[in-house]
Amino acid sequence: MELELRNVTFSYPGADKRKPSLKNVSLRIAPGETVAIVGSNGSGKSTLLKVLLGLYDGHEGLHGDVHVNNTHISDYDMRGIYAPTAVVMQDFQRYSLTLRENVGLGSTSLLHDDEALKKALERGGASAVAKQIGLDALTALSGGQWQRVALARAFMAAPHADMVMFDEVSSPRSSSQQPSSNLDPEAEADLFRALHSLSSAQEGHRTTTIYVSHRMQTVGRAQRIILLEHGAIVESGTHERSSSSARVVTLTCTRCSATASSRRGCWRAT
Repeated sequence: MELELRNVTFSYPGADKRKPSLKNVSLRIAPGETVAIVGSNGSGKSTLLKVLLGLYDGHEGLHGDVHVNNTHISDYDMRGIYAPTAVVMQDFQRYSLTLRENVGLGSTSLLHDDEALKKALERGGASAVAKQIGLDALTALSGGQWQRVALARAFMAAPHADMVMFDEVSSPRSSSQQPSSNLDPEAEADLFRALHSLSSAQEGHRTTTIYVSHRMQTVGRAQRIILLEHGAIVESGTHERSSSSARVVTLTCTRCSATASSRRGCWRAT
């Protein structure tokens, strides 16, 4: 899936129009490209993802053009955008359903394919949850287990998706709403190996992969790193270019310096 923003500015209702959440953003993401987005809190990262998804199409605060596969997004039936897309946002859903159904919602045609479910659970780091409660038990899980189930649901859809999008997938801050904040370093490394495999040709299908992260080791796997400040793109380039950027290094390293375990995920600590 190819995505393009052309001079996009976005403001939320009631916000100061002089300080939009996104300001004059122009960006093209090629089919099969892996892009990492970094920036401080409030820099517009989550808003950028939602604009790319078309969630604000037609919103009075949106100015500029959003194109998907060289077609303006307003010309699509949005089901055609969402069907081939796998997304984990910060406010992921917790369904009062069985584990099979919670994960299988990612691809309902595979709901009764135990092998596909097993693979998605493994990629999402949720195999232990399945061993604990089984596939057909109602889910009563901890916050960290729900995170893994949300990731597994995305990976259920991901092998057949044209785009995968993860928001705040490796922030070390403690929050039950950040999809990998409770993953240990080894589990997180496994998660990102699975995530980055989607944009390779190894499985015969290249997926456009976009994620928000704060760890240099994680963003270093991306083909391109985009730095947002105050709603504007201030840097965009490869890992080699970004790893020499004082702004990117300072942001990603200070984010992962809080604990000894998170330092193990920092490129400067290796």
